[in-house]
Amino acid sequence: MKKNWMKKLCAALCAATLFASGLAVTVNAAGEKIEPFGWEDYKNLVAPEDLGIASAKDLYGEVEITKKIADPKQTGFDPNDKTEIPVNGVQFTMTKVGDYAVVEDANGNPSVMIGIHEDVLKAIGYSVPATAVKDTTTGYVYLTSDVYNNLNKDYLFVDDSKNQKFNISAFDTAIEQYQTDKIVTPITGKTGDDETDPEDGVAKFHSVPFGIYVVRETNVYYAVADVNGDGAKESVYFSKKQHPYLISVPASVNDKWTKNIDVNAKNDTEPVDLDKLIVRDSNSLTGNNGTNDTDVTHIGDTVEFQLKTEVPALDPTQPGDKIDNYVINDVISKGLTLLDYSATANTANITVKDSAGTTYNNGTDYNVVSDGNVYDAEDESTIADDTFTTDDYAGGSSFRIVFTQDGLNKLTKLAKNGNFDNYILVNYVAKVNSDAVVGTVGNPNKVQLVYRAAGSHYIGTGWEEVWEFIFKMEGTKYFDGKAFVPTEGETNPNNSVEFELYQSTNGGEKKLVKFSEVKDTNGVVTGYLYNPEGTVTTLKPDANGKFHITGLPVVDESKDTFYLRETATAPGYNKITEDIEITLVAANKTDTGKTDEYTGLLLREECKVNAKTPSINADGTGITFTVNNTSGFQLPSTGGMGIWMFVIGGMAVIGCGLLYYRKNAKSAK
Repeated sequence: MKKNWMKKLCAALCAATLFASGLAVTVNAAGEKIEPFGWEDYKNLVAPEDLGIASAKDLYGEVEITKKIADPKQTGFDPNDKTEIPVNGVQFTMTKVGDYAVVEDANGNPSVMIGIHEDVLKAIGYSVPATAVKDTTTGYVYLTSDVYNNLNKDYLFVDDSKNQKFNISAFDTAIEQYQTDKIVTPITGKTGDDETDPEDGVAKFHSVPFGIYVVRETNVYYAVADVNGDGAKESVYFSKKQHPYLISVPASVNDKWTKNIDVNAKNDTEPVDLDKLIVRDSNSLTGNNGTNDTDVTHIGDTVEFQLKTEVPALDPTQPGDKIDNYVINDVISKGLTLLDYSATANTANITVKDSAGTTYNNGTDYNVVSDGNVYDAEDESTIADDTFTTDDYAGGSSFRIVFTQDGLNKLTKLAKNGNFDNYILVNYVAKVNSDAVVGTVGNPNKVQLVYRAAGSHYIGTGWEEVWEFIFKMEGTKYFDGKAFVPTEGETNPNNSVEFELYQSTNGGEKKLVKFSEVKDTNGVVTGYLYNPEGTVTTLKPDANGKFHITGLPVVDESKDTFYLRETATAPGYNKITEDIEITLVAANKTDTGKTDEYTGLLLREECKVNAKTPSINADGTGITFTVNNTSGFQLPSTGGMGIWMFVIGGMAVIGCGLLYYRKNAKSAK
């Protein structure tokens, strides 16, 4: 085919602009001509000296891929305070899936585009438009560089459970099928395994033909690292492979083209990931998936937590490799009470299952132990949980889930199924008690995994944490618009005031709320705790007219509205006849344009007292409002002559009215 070099040079310069700026080029859907890049095209990319291309034999590059544990302290590894640990023995595979080309539209206008095989795009989940430029011979679909860059960004989420774009195992299968069908020979290398220039944690690929490649981490079974900083390498186990990457050889880096590509793959912060989540809107053991790190709750509520711990992958061809230990440590703050997790309560308070759908039985596959100890990876034994029940966890407690040999056998079978995304799900419930803390500190709960696989040392992951928040409200009793200041010898009207609180869900029936009393060391009541199992239903203000209620549900949690009803007040004052309507609304980060996570504060603008916005206390965790009684005409509450004076006076008024009427009637005649 005759080449128009002026057009192709123009297109090459356009390509450089695209990579530098990310601007898109529009290409018509019909009448295109596709010309794959030749050596002259690569030579003329912006600055010829950058690539050093003199002939077709120079169309090769060098690729280096680095594999490291990025945060050793998160894993329990701490070799001389290093910030990274190189990992050797990890296999990477590069598969060519595309190329550069100049695409001319029906009018002869050229554009540089990137061709990627349609099968690969489908495996990624990219919807190829019907109008896309396609090469029916190669099966490549041609994209502008901005589309390519966006696809590459999507790869960042391939192994992120919260932003999963597609299934990595299915993608691996698709790529391997592509290699077979298209007779594409992949290039394979291992970290630290270069015969000419070995380097810890680096896989080196020499003489890589120019083009577009998918880079995959295909084997982590034989990963080793110097985890103790003593120069000796030992096995480390990763629960999953890193996500795949699209790379370009050559590539534009910092506005310069290079054929020496360094890839710093996304490194896991720990060999096995874990997560702890809250199952929102759950007041019992549902076994549903958790979705959030924070939640709002109330005293007496039952909350459901979910632990997700990944299972390290093992080589299915090695019969001796197995999971030797697997222990889940869980620590909760004093505001949460653990329920009965014994084998007899298995179906009521805890469930354990894995990603393959296998159920694990309490007492057979695992035991729940709550003896005040956690399993420590460094000591390789149990230690007192005092280290973990400090600060926000002071007064809290712990338990651990210890897998038995039967359970470990199930885990080993799971670890050898060839997938790198195996995990265990533990759901359990706990109760919010009267020690629950109001405020942004919240009531935290954290989890850690300690495991050992295929004869490795014990590995402890970092701790994952979630928080439950509760709120409060404070009312002040006013008489004729002001609070009563107690004076010695004077009767305190607050002593005669009583309230009841009613609760209505979604506009339903008003139900009387129960409380527990909060008392000081002298036995004086200082406040009330919302408690569905409490015995107190009458609220009384203190000597200063204050009454405090802690641990109420908020609208975001339960859609509840509260009604404060005054049932008694001081003599000489009118009792309030209408219930005071109150709603509490929790603030979350969505309110500030971020994620759907609670902050531990109330959203003042949405909280209401009789449809008006109340004040918020200094720390933002409770509303404050006043309840005012006015004095006025009152019938004496006692019998005797007092009441007859009012009766006689009333009759006299009526008699005068009648005489006045008769006199006016005579005058009219």
